[in-house]
Parts: sequence; structure tokens; C-alpha cells
Amino acid sequence: MKAVSLVSGGIDSPVASYLVSEAGADVVLLHMSNGEFGDPKDLEKVIRIAE
Repeated sequence: MKAVSLVSGGIDSPVASYLVSEAGADVVLLHMSNGEFGDPKDLEKVIRIAE
């Protein structure tokens, strides 16, 4: 089974993604960057969470 998880940078989405992966799903993480309107640190945070 495959699942797409929307990762916001908070704690809820990574925990939910982890639980789904532990249940046997192949999880693809998806984050929408706000580009020049967002804080570059947000993207760095999501990358650290994904690792």
C-alpha cells in the first residue's frame, strides 16, 4: 500500500506519517514550499523531519 502524507513542519504530520509507515505503508512525504513568500527555515525544518 502507498500513502501520500502532507508534511507541514509541525509535529502532527510527521508522527502520523511514521505511524502509517509502521503499519506497512510506503509513505511519500509532500511539502508545499511558499517560495519567496515563506521563511527558508521552514523548508530546512521539513527536510530535517523527513530525514
